[in-house]
Amino acid sequence: MQDVTNQEARAPAVVRIVGVKIPVDDRRVGIALQDIPGIGPKEAKGILTAVGILDASLVSELTYQEVLQIREVVDRDHVPAAQGDGLVDRLMVALQDYHDGWGSTGLLEDAVHDALGHGLIVRRGAGRPSNAEHYAPLCFEMWRRTGDPTALVLAARYLLNVAARRGLLQVAGKEEQAQAKCSVCGDEYRGYSNNAWPMNDGTCCDDCNEAAVIPARVRSIMEHARADA
Repeated sequence: MQDVTNQEARAPAVVRIVGVKIPVDDRRVGIALQDIPGIGPKEAKGILTAVGILDASLVSELTYQEVLQIREVVDRDHVPAAQGDGLVDRLMVALQDYHDGWGSTGLLEDAVHDALGHGLIVRRGAGRPSNAEHYAPLCFEMWRRTGDPTALVLAARYLLNVAARRGLLQVAGKEEQAQAKCSVCGDEYRGYSNNAWPMNDGTCCDDCNEAAVIPARVRSIMEHARADA
């Protein structure tokens, strides 16, 4: 499968490093790195030296490879040992990078492939799988057959949905989240909001996402794939 970059007609707007969004602007990289908690002038200069970036370099001049190198140094030298599963974190970053315009389908494909094969996210033989568990590999196979990046993105999102349900993502507890009304069933809920497309343009509860939205979404993709064949 060809490795293609995000085709959005815009330059990346942010760089994400350990969860901090750094705007892609004309600030010096050493200054921008200090947006990260725990990184001061001394630490920022050390990161630049380790990666081989000049002091005068601007954030807008960074290449994606340099972003990856900065992340590696920050993760290694300036962040306590990460909690949770590294594959989940890698998948989240790959999906965020793709949406931000930095990443490529090749990097996202590798992250989805590794997450699917690990067994920690999708436990085979552990009872009836949820719709997200069922459709994640299906969407990934559809991506392999058709090259439709929408299918690849859906596979990644379904895997992250499973990871969140199993406590592998650090997210706010339900008691901390605002109450919302499901655009599919009309009931109020408190928890994770899900994109209700193609049912409608709103958000929906977990039950409707599993029972109605995910199957409808996969059917829509399959119909488009058959029409393009």
